[in-house]
Amino acid sequence: MSPHPTAKLHPLSQVDPSADIGAGTVIEADVEIREGVRIGDHTIVRTGTLVDVDAEVGSNCDVGAHRIGIRAKIGDGCVLGRNSVVDNRATLDNGVHLETGTSVGREANVDAGTTLGPRTRVGPRTKIGSHVTTHRDVNISADVEVGNGCVLGEETTVAPHARVGDRADIAEKVRIGYDAGVGVMPPAVIGNDCTLGQEAGMEADTRMGDGCTLMARATLEYRAHMEAGATVCFGSKLEQDATIPAGETIPPETLVRTDGTQVARQHADTPTLRPERPEPPAPAPPPAAEATHVAKEREHDGRAR
Repeated sequence: MSPHPTAKLHPLSQVDPSADIGAGTVIEADVEIREGVRIGDHTIVRTGTLVDVDAEVGSNCDVGAHRIGIRAKIGDGCVLGRNSVVDNRATLDNGVHLETGTSVGREANVDAGTTLGPRTRVGPRTKIGSHVTTHRDVNISADVEVGNGCVLGEETTVAPHARVGDRADIAEKVRIGYDAGVGVMPPAVIGNDCTLGQEAGMEADTRMGDGCTLMARATLEYRAHMEAGATVCFGSKLEQDATIPAGETIPPETLVRTDGTQVARQHADTPTLRPERPEPPAPAPPPAAEATHVAKEREHDGRAR
């Protein structure tokens, strides 16, 4: 294997003789391509990129990555933004777009047509479906599964082992599967066609059935469960082990207790107030005799003057 005659290699690039560089591909300055690498036709590898041992990059790609790891695989038509990283044995399918500063962990898999926004983090062994969109600063931990067609808003976090079904619409600053206690906790699970509003939260071992809606600032505590089509409105909370039936709607600012009873959160969360201290009694007026004596003294003082 050797570079195709029509490939353009900058004299300040380092290309191992064993690398296979396709027709019309451009290798810019300060690029390092190590042994066993294969790069397809009409791809651009931009300044500062390292393509590590036995990695594969498809045709018609634009690679501005900081690093493509050992045995990583990049499909056709992918765009890897500046300072992005694809770790060892990770796979990007055709048409994947990594924006600036995005990283894909080792052995992770990103399916076709997905766009990962700036500084998105995908953990090791995580699987991202096709045509998924993440916005900036999304953090998807290790061993997560995200279904096809999902949208994850900025600064959303997904805890390890969580499962997100197809077509989930997740707003910004949502927390999915975060640990409610100490130690390893079972994952959170979100069904197909679910919606999660801004700053909604799901603790570990929570469940949302297909078609559920968890509105902004609503929370599912540990082992809480929403059956298919249920809705939890703004600011409401399901306590630990609480369940709401299929199709039911919980009103805004409501607390659902473990036994299923509901109470307005402004009452449930109001702290017990200490009783106010009584006002001290007013001083008693002087006896009548004492008052008469005082009056006479004042009269005498006035005459003396």
